[in-house]
Amino acid sequence: IVFRRPEGGYHMIVEPALDPFPSGDSTADITTYNEITERWVRHAPAQYNWLHRRFKKRPSGEPPLY
Repeated sequence: IVFRRPEGGYHMIVEPALDPFPSGDSTADITTYNEITERWVRHAPAQYNWLHRRFKKRPSGEPPLY
C-alpha cells in the first residue's frame, strides 16, 4: 500500500505475499483480497483512490457526479 505524506512524497508498506495464492478456491481468494483491501481502506479512507465509476447514468436534468 502507498500513502501520500502531508509534507510531500510517499510511504510504501509491502505486506508478505499471500501463500498459497491463488489457492484454487476463487471464492476464498476474492474474500481474502477484499478483506485486505477493506482493512487498508478503513485504516486510511482518505487515501483510497476511487476509480470505479459506479453511478454512470444520472436522472434527466441531474448534474454529473464525476
